[in-house]
Amino acid sequence: MDIKMVIIGTCLVSLSFTQTNVYAARKTSPKPKQPIVKQEEKPKQPTVKQEEKPLETIIAPKYTSNSFELVGNFVDKDFIGHDLREVYKSLEARKNREKSEFETTYEYNLRIEKEDKTPLSGNTYIYDNISLLVDVESIYDADTQILQILLPLENSWVTKFTLGIPSRESKVYKDEYIGTNAYGVNVNVKKYTTEKIVLVVNNSEPYEIDNSLFKKKIKITIKDVSVETAKHNKNSIAAICVFKIKSPFVGKDGYHDKATISNPVEMTILNKLLYGDISEIIVYNKKSGQILHRLSNSFMSLDDIPSLPSMKFSSNTDNKESVAKERPSAWIKYTDKIYLKNGEVVQCNSVVKDGETVTVMKDREQNAVYNIKDIDEKKSFDHLFNNWW
Repeated sequence: MDIKMVIIGTCLVSLSFTQTNVYAARKTSPKPKQPIVKQEEKPKQPTVKQEEKPLETIIAPKYTSNSFELVGNFVDKDFIGHDLREVYKSLEARKNREKSEFETTYEYNLRIEKEDKTPLSGNTYIYDNISLLVDVESIYDADTQILQILLPLENSWVTKFTLGIPSRESKVYKDEYIGTNAYGVNVNVKKYTTEKIVLVVNNSEPYEIDNSLFKKKIKITIKDVSVETAKHNKNSIAAICVFKIKSPFVGKDGYHDKATISNPVEMTILNKLLYGDISEIIVYNKKSGQILHRLSNSFMSLDDIPSLPSMKFSSNTDNKESVAKERPSAWIKYTDKIYLKNGEVVQCNSVVKDGETVTVMKDREQNAVYNIKDIDEKKSFDHLFNNWW
C-alpha cells in the first residue's frame, strides 16, 4: 500500500514539474524576427522660394518750404501748403517788432534786418508768399450755370477781427480731473482744449461775405460752368489762400467754458492768429490738381509798394457800385508773370499800372518798367479782370 502511494506521488511530482517546464519554455522562447522591409524614400520636391514683393513706400505729403509761386494751370496733387504752426512759432518768438524806448534806431534796424533774413519755416521768409489750404463747400445752379464756392470763416471772440479763415488742421488735447464745488461735491470733469491757426485777413474789403446759416463764409462766384464740369469737380474742390504776413503779425483768441456739476465738461478754444494780406485765392480740384478759378485781390496799401506815385485802387468784386465798367487807368494786380509782345515772359509777384507805365514787382522790389505798348495785355491781364464785371 505504501509502495503504491510512493509511486503515484512520484509520478505526479514528475508530471507537475514537466508542465511547469513546458510553460516556462513557451514563455521564454524568442519569436522569430520578421524581416525588416526598408521603405523607399520618396524623392524630395525642390523648394520653390517665393519671390518677395517689394514693400510699397507711401510718402507723406510735405509742407511747402519755399515762397509760394504757382506757374501753369495745375497744383501738385499732394499739396498741403505751408506749416503755419511753424510760421506762428517763429513769428511769436520775434513778435516784438516795435522799437523799444531803450533801443536806438540803428540797433532797431539791425535787429529787424537780422530777423527778416531768418526763415520762418524751411526757406520761407517774412516777405514771401505763404499759402493756406482750405476745405470749401460748393453749390451749383444748373439753370444759371453758376458755381458758388464757400470758404468757412472763424468767429471772433475776444480779439475782434472782421475776417478770419481757419486752417484745416486742429489739435485736440484731452484730460480728466476731479472737480469740487463750493459745497464739497466731487465730480469727474473731462477737459478738452482745441487749438488751431486762423488767418486774420487785413484786406478783407473786396470779398463778398455770405451770412446765411448763422455762419459767415467768403463767397466766390464762378460763372459759365457746365453741368459736366460741376459734376466732375463736386466734392473734390479746395482753395488756396496766398497771403503775406502783416503787422501785428501774431495774436491769440478764443473762449473758455467752465465745467459744472450738471455738465462736467471744461471746454477751451484756442485760436492762434496769423495776420496777413491775401493776394490771391486759387480754387482747384484737389484730386486732379486742375485750377478752376483764380481770384486776384487788387486791394493793396501804398506801404507795400515804396516810391510809387499815388493812385486810385479798384476792388475786384462785381457786386459794388463803385467798380468801374471799364478797366481803370491805374491799378495793382497780383500775378506770377506777364507776357511781352516780343515773346519774353517776365516772372513777378505783382504788377502796377499807372497810365502808360507798367511796373513789374518781384519780392516787393521794382524788377522792371515797361511801356504798356510793349506788353501783350490780353494774354497778361485779361484773366485778372474776369471778376470785375
